[in-house]
Amino acid sequence: MAIEIIRYAEKNLDPGEKIVYQTHIHWIVLIKPLLLIATGLIVMSYSGPINWSALKASPVETFFSNPFMLLSPAGASVALQGALFLVKRLLLVITTEITVTSRRIIWKTGLIWRHTDEMQRMRIEGSGLAGQSWLGQLLNYGTVRVKGISSHDLVLSHAINPKRLRHFIAKLSAQAQGGTRAAPRQKAPPKTKANTIPTLNSEIDDRSEDT
Repeated sequence: MAIEIIRYAEKNLDPGEKIVYQTHIHWIVLIKPLLLIATGLIVMSYSGPINWSALKASPVETFFSNPFMLLSPAGASVALQGALFLVKRLLLVITTEITVTSRRIIWKTGLIWRHTDEMQRMRIEGSGLAGQSWLGQLLNYGTVRVKGISSHDLVLSHAINPKRLRHFIAKLSAQAQGGTRAAPRQKAPPKTKANTIPTLNSEIDDRSEDT
């Protein structure tokens, strides 16, 4: 998992750009599909064994003798959906990377069809924790929202160690703001006696012309 992240980031760095911090999605996203699979298996267990020969011979009597038999296909359907959902979430955990470099923030996911999003440090207006539940605080995961200037927001959901991620994003934004500050205006050099002589001579000439 870490090898995949490092290889992708290194291949897409600009000249002079360095990786500052990397993280990925927490395994908590696998809980929902696992619960679906467990629910489907529990429902299937309540249906009991199905006598297929008796069901073909006398479906009505077989049904009334064991009405819970309908739970078997329903449970199997739920378990199958949970399994497909689990595969999708596994690919999400394995292929998603969140990278903070010295110039930008990169979000990438996908194995065959890759989806990427990024935000340059000059576009970062601010960042913060969008929400971290008690479970997120316990397991150290959360969602970091990066607000962009005249652009879309970058939402990094279920990120591992979100406080540390936000720290490096804030540091990147501070570096960008420090580099774009206007240089202080230089004071004009004081006038010397040499500069004042032409002015005095011109005033004397003007007075002589008036007389």
